[in-house]
Amino acid sequence: MNSNENKKIINLTHHPITIMNKKGELVTIPPSGQIARADFDVIQVDEIDNIPIYEIKYKNIVGLPEPKEGVIYVVSAIMKNAVPDRRDVVATFNVDRIDGKPTHCKGFRVNG
Repeated sequence: MNSNENKKIINLTHHPITIMNKKGELVTIPPSGQIARADFDVIQVDEIDNIPIYEIKYKNIVGLPEPKEGVIYVVSAIMKNAVPDRRDVVATFNVDRIDGKPTHCKGFRVNG
């Protein structure tokens, strides 16, 4: 993913995303009105010393558009993890909180 002034960021979550850019300015990306979601099942696959080990199986992905040149989609961490091959799908990274509530993030993370 290269830096590019012509890229568009579309927020596919239900809430505004506020990011602190490299200049220290807060930028808010409003929800687009479309929400990307994925359901999942949690399956215990093993146990070691009475410690369960789980696998998450994602299913029913809805609301995620097909990749489009120059477009980045902001989604939940669950949704991002559900599409590991999509480098146009990102989630918030390095989130600052006040009294446990998120105030802003300092970037996005992409599947690698």
